[in-house]
Amino acid sequence: LAATSESLNQSAEYIAGHLRLFVKRHDRVLICFPTENPADLGSIFVEAVRRAEGIPMTWGPDLRWKTLLRKAFSERAVVIIAPPLIILGLSKLAKATSTPLNIRNVVTAGYPCADWMIDGIIKGLDCQTWGCFGPGIGPVISGFSCGISRGVHIREDMYDVTVDGEKGAISVSPKSAPHLRLPILDYGRLVADRCPCGRCNTRLMDIVPAERLGS
Repeated sequence: LAATSESLNQSAEYIAGHLRLFVKRHDRVLICFPTENPADLGSIFVEAVRRAEGIPMTWGPDLRWKTLLRKAFSERAVVIIAPPLIILGLSKLAKATSTPLNIRNVVTAGYPCADWMIDGIIKGLDCQTWGCFGPGIGPVISGFSCGISRGVHIREDMYDVTVDGEKGAISVSPKSAPHLRLPILDYGRLVADRCPCGRCNTRLMDIVPAERLGS
């Protein structure tokens, strides 16, 4: 799906609206995604953090684990936004090196986050987790979790998310171009009942990354 300046702006504001729930002014937010181009997911998060009045920090260009741990510790990051396996790796390294981290909130993004990953992150960092849902590392942001229940609230103003069967392969289509269907290849199920947070829009639940299917 092609990115336009309008869609990038809408995605940044959509994410900022969720970040404002837990990012305080001048909070340091560590972002572990590429930022070379405006349409990169990292660039969208940088802009969203600025709109939420936080201070965005990026991992690169030295992508070694020890660099990530040093940055999270020395620059006092209280929020990290990264793929779930990156966050799990950071928590394990911090434990192995007895490095105290002050990360209070974690946003998993980049690819779907299974429940076992969420449990590992909470246990490793003693934090609250949130999920930003989008296929791959591109600019399509199609949902965000509420932080109260498992699953992701679908961004129904912009995207339709479909599941093949009761629990099957996930696809995303933009409202502006419903004929386009972007298969995600991961599995999940859709729930339309009222969430404990009070919202009634559709949630994507029980997400299983494709590489774990059949394992």
